[in-house]
Amino acid sequence: MDNNLLASLDGILKLDGLLRISAKHNQISSLDFTESKLPRLEVLDAQQNCIGWVDGLDDLPSLMSLHLDDNNITALQPKAPLRSLRTLKLCRNELEAFDAKFFPDLRTLYLDQNSIAVFQGVRKLRFLENFSARSQRGKASLSTHSLSELRKLYLSGTTLIAQQLMAGNAIPVRLDRPFYNLQYLELAAVKLAVLPANFGSKLPNLRILNLSYNSLKDITPLRGMALLKRVFLIGNRISSLSEGTTDTLLSLPELQVLDLR
Repeated sequence: MDNNLLASLDGILKLDGLLRISAKHNQISSLDFTESKLPRLEVLDAQQNCIGWVDGLDDLPSLMSLHLDDNNITALQPKAPLRSLRTLKLCRNELEAFDAKFFPDLRTLYLDQNSIAVFQGVRKLRFLENFSARSQRGKASLSTHSLSELRKLYLSGTTLIAQQLMAGNAIPVRLDRPFYNLQYLELAAVKLAVLPANFGSKLPNLRILNLSYNSLKDITPLRGMALLKRVFLIGNRISSLSEGTTDTLLSLPELQVLDLR
């Protein structure tokens, strides 16, 4: 049903055998599943509409993947936790707050380009592996210190409020103990001037690191990151010929791609 002029999904809400609904790029202004009969629905994709509110998601017991990018949603708060949901994408909406307690079993959460000032219930996301909150409008409250299972983290272009940064740690990643699962970290254009001294030792399995468009002068905290394969440092203040930079790069045995433009 993609790329049509649909104003609602009312005509299919009783089709109890449906497994997937894709209604991208239509003219749907709201979604209400409170009286639906869709017990087997696993995937709902309603990107690129004009959806302002969503209700009745808790009446979709099998829902695993929800894609609502490019809409006008200001809040998403089901009446009960969605325990089957594994993937939630809400990029480019009008969210000012997000309460994770309604989505305790998520593996993937994308919230790019919203205005999230309140991010609650983070500790409920015990299984989250992929988290993206790029380019929030205004200062964001997006602490990820308790998300120990993360594999990929994307926070480029987001300015965090000072209270979200741990003492002595200028980045929103918990470094009080080794973060063994993180493999991809993107922190471009977040106004970083220094890296924590223990950065490399606390992220031992990192493969890809993007720190472009910051104000870094020193990358010695990357020294000894044995699995690091790709490093992007475009637009920083690093001297590629300094002894510290050279020694650090020589200590990265798996490095394949380096961009210091």
